[in-house]
Amino acid sequence: MEATEGKILASTGLLFGTIAILLFLLPFFLYSKNRDEIRQEGPIKVIGEVLFFHVLLMVVLVIFTSAINTIVLKPEFSPEQGIKYFFGNSNSTAMWDYWLSKSVTSTTSSLNTIESDVMSSFIAVMKYYSLFVFIICVAIPIAVLWQTVGNITAVAHEGTPHYQDFFASMQTSFLTYFGMTAIVVVHCSIASIYVALYIDGFSFYTLINRAWHILLFG
Repeated sequence: MEATEGKILASTGLLFGTIAILLFLLPFFLYSKNRDEIRQEGPIKVIGEVLFFHVLLMVVLVIFTSAINTIVLKPEFSPEQGIKYFFGNSNSTAMWDYWLSKSVTSTTSSLNTIESDVMSSFIAVMKYYSLFVFIICVAIPIAVLWQTVGNITAVAHEGTPHYQDFFASMQTSFLTYFGMTAIVVVHCSIASIYVALYIDGFSFYTLINRAWHILLFG
């Protein structure tokens, strides 16, 4: 049963959609916050702790959201319909494609004045929100690449660096790149479980790929 568009569905979608986005972004924030700890204690410990916390939080949110979804009787209150609405109702369309093409007139024409004003504001907010998600999806691979380039250029050696130092630095950087890419994929997969419960085949990693496809090929 599909929920009718309105301010209740909009509020539900904004709430649970934001929870999904925060679940997606949380590990990257934690890695950035613990950069000093990574240098001091090594990456293995920090990565293990962040992975454990991310999985634990995902499980808690899945249980919490599933419980609400089971209890709620009206579809516009259900997290399932809210999450579907927030992400564009389909895995085949990126959320920014859905919201940027959304017409305020067609959505609000059948609503009363107050409801229409609320929905107009909500759609305007979602257009900017979806652009924010697009920018985040573009920024994550850039951050990985930036870290890799930083490792190559930062050759810690007294005096004039030898070619062995550059070779060792490049080798370490490539390992860092593939390692960080693997970590991004793993965290995307963990965060995607929360949304994929309601949108078949949903993947944050796919969203990142779509954002870069648009950036590179239009």
